[in-house]
Amino acid sequence: CRMVHGVLGSQTEIQAIVVAGNNADLKARIDRLADSDRILSLGFVDDMDLLMDAADIVVGKAGGLTVSESLAKKKPLFIVNPVPGQEEFNTRILSRAGAAVWVRDLSALDGMISQYMNDSARRAQIQRAILDYSHPDAARQIAADLIQ
Repeated sequence: CRMVHGVLGSQTEIQAIVVAGNNADLKARIDRLADSDRILSLGFVDDMDLLMDAADIVVGKAGGLTVSESLAKKKPLFIVNPVPGQEEFNTRILSRAGAAVWVRDLSALDGMISQYMNDSARRAQIQRAILDYSHPDAARQIAADLIQ
């Protein structure tokens, strides 16, 4: 819930689509916040790709699927509280490349989102880094290389 408050606290008009997955407790807490047109609370979804298409930014964890899909969709990922291990490794690599924003202090999330949304140079910088870092046809290229 603190993450949702951080997103909604930004200086920009933002509508948050919150996907709680199978976490019924989190969904119930988000539902209690969802008393305005600014929050759409969802449980498990099977159309995450469409939700990412609609998004300007993605805020969440740095798991493999989230990272891969964010890069493929060319959406900036604001990573909050990565789990030590693979998520932290993904976060370190992506933030060093400039293709993601590591939110080390949740209380700064609103300011970081506002800065991104209101600074066209910053948005362009992150978009360039995402384009440089992502390889959406990697699987196809690997398969072609193996066939040869």
